[in-house]
Amino acid sequence: MSLIDNDLLSIQEARILLEHAAESVEVLEGLPAALVDDFLCHLGERLVPMVGEYAQEAYAESDYCSPEDEATLTRWVLTDLLDDVRAQTPVQRIIRSRNGSAEVCLPKGVVVSLLPDWLSVPTMLSQLVMAVRSKSPVVFSASARVHETCAMVMGDLLKIAEFCHYPTEALGYLSIFCPEGEEWVCSQPCVRVVIDSREDGSDPRRFDAAGKDVYFATLGNNPVFVESTA
Repeated sequence: MSLIDNDLLSIQEARILLEHAAESVEVLEGLPAALVDDFLCHLGERLVPMVGEYAQEAYAESDYCSPEDEATLTRWVLTDLLDDVRAQTPVQRIIRSRNGSAEVCLPKGVVVSLLPDWLSVPTMLSQLVMAVRSKSPVVFSASARVHETCAMVMGDLLKIAEFCHYPTEALGYLSIFCPEGEEWVCSQPCVRVVIDSREDGSDPRRFDAAGKDVYFATLGNNPVFVESTA
């Protein structure tokens, strides 16, 4: 039996995911705002009851964070943050000012997100709702330490997307994790935004960042919950 290296399989899968994401750009641009909002509403309704299970799975797989705290943060993402995102001005809507000028927000294009090993679920969901609101295709990749948990969340997301008739090609997940696959997907010219939330994300030489907006994020700037007795 012939064996194929994981790096080759990962690159092959990344190529397919990016092809689908790039093809979905025009599809997303034509989506009615009501359909996008309906998908976001269903995300909150269907996933909030799952936050405890997601947190337990993430803790069991990564041994990071407190399951209770992660569940609280994920619930905040799917309620307060989701409401704030839905209240933002939709992309493609022309806003005219009193002085006669006009402005409009447009999608950036394909987004690639490298998820961290800690708080991976709330990070994934917060970035996803923003990508959906901005009509941007997004491809996620998680390291081996949280890979199965994020895959489970993505499976639930795709089911909700299918139910709401949201294009599933715009929601990608690299199911075969390999550093070579991540480097390849981040370096492709069709990618417009890269969000690197890894602790080692300070080295931009890991991939070709030419022509892309690259955001490095690590621990910090997270919502903090303070007890009322503090």
